[in-house]
Amino acid sequence: MIILYVSCIAIFVILFVATRKEEVFSTEKLSAVQTPFEKLAVFIYRKLLGFRRSRKMSILPPGGTTVSADLRKLNPSPGYERTVVEYYIGKIRYSLIFVFAASVLATLVYVSAYTGSVIKDGGILKRPDHGESSKEVVLEATDGNRESYGEYQITVTPRQYTKEESDNLAEKAFDELGKTIKGTNPDLMNVSHDLNLPKSLDGFPFSIKYESSRYGLIDSNGTVYSDELHEGEKAEVVITAKLALNSRKYERNYDLTVIPQVLSSDEKMHRSIGEALSEADSMTLESNEMMLPSKAGERSIFWRDSVNDSSLMIFVLVSIMGIVSFYAGDSDLHRRIEQRSRQLQLDYPQLISRLVLFAGAGMSIRSSFSKIAGDYEKEKMRGGKERYVYEEVLLVRHELASGIPEQDAYTHFGQRCGTLQYSKFCSLLTQNLRKGNSTLLSMLQAEAEAAFSQRKNIARQMGEEAGTKLLFPMILMLVVTMVIIIIPAYSSFAL
Repeated sequence: MIILYVSCIAIFVILFVATRKEEVFSTEKLSAVQTPFEKLAVFIYRKLLGFRRSRKMSILPPGGTTVSADLRKLNPSPGYERTVVEYYIGKIRYSLIFVFAASVLATLVYVSAYTGSVIKDGGILKRPDHGESSKEVVLEATDGNRESYGEYQITVTPRQYTKEESDNLAEKAFDELGKTIKGTNPDLMNVSHDLNLPKSLDGFPFSIKYESSRYGLIDSNGTVYSDELHEGEKAEVVITAKLALNSRKYERNYDLTVIPQVLSSDEKMHRSIGEALSEADSMTLESNEMMLPSKAGERSIFWRDSVNDSSLMIFVLVSIMGIVSFYAGDSDLHRRIEQRSRQLQLDYPQLISRLVLFAGAGMSIRSSFSKIAGDYEKEKMRGGKERYVYEEVLLVRHELASGIPEQDAYTHFGQRCGTLQYSKFCSLLTQNLRKGNSTLLSMLQAEAEAAFSQRKNIARQMGEEAGTKLLFPMILMLVVTMVIIIIPAYSSFAL
């Protein structure tokens, strides 16, 4: 897999060098890290654009018409085509960043997994120093052709050390051993698999040794040689556990019944390797290092670290995140369009009321639009927030100043806003310009009253939506409260 990751990184580097002279298209300030990806995105966009034109395909990708329309609504000023191009280049840039990050992270994880070997030359494991805790090591045994015999978890115990203990702790340790030594066997009266004979117990400072009454059936390491028994035959064995703590020693016997077990060749090899490891461990208890066995039975063993390589998963997940981010941008864009529509509805009553105020003062509709646009510009200069409807009003003022007929400017205003309210409002204005209407002010006043009434309905609807969103957290709080009440009550009944 490392070839895939390195190849991806190499391809990115080559493309970075090849596109270093591309111009940065984005209008936002990019960091030094983002700049190479921006140039590469511009290059890819140009190539895709040329390909689609050569095949006489639509210049915009699938769904691009909707995206273009949404971007035009959010950016009504002239030159929105550049905004569309910048939007797609930005999506490509972020997707490239994700894929590159996936390659780098996967490479690092792969290198980390296959380096830092715990095995020294000659098959040596370093043992923890005096007073340190035992070290768990997972190794893989192989033959001369690097064929695996399986993975083995080794507990590399530290050099022996002494601590004080009391007789009560010894009794507790023996009780704990009675539950532990059976291993995977159902109980001590039906033993066919290896016993679990730990050399120490968590929470107890004893060093533990074991003796068997019949080493031909169970040795001191807990290995069970039940293949020596015939079918239906049983054998009684006594395992003696010896606890040592400084000068104090404790003993307890455990009666076991061994029953036969049929082992496959792989299981026999597994047992043989386990015995060789146990022997190597017992022979080097006083040493700082442990020599791993080179043979198990008649077969040679070669050791290597058992590697948990999760680099491919990271590569795939981060790459998927890049793909998702590419398509998630459109969803975010549509969400912004919905927010724009909601904001236009909320600002409509205020706009109408200001027009009514200025018209009632004797100002023309054209002058009223210019006045509203000027006030909005001043508010923005003082740090006010952008509002979509007043951005459209600014555009109306620019159109009127550039010589576009007043009727067309109002029509364009209604089309850009895209809601029934604004279309009706612009129809009133254009009808007044075409036919003249002395009742325009009264009609605008009636529209303002209707708009404020609709604004109340929208506010009521938003409140209901907020209550619905709070329903899930309230249910969670109810569940937590019920748990807090029921558990103590149940505990009291149990007592």
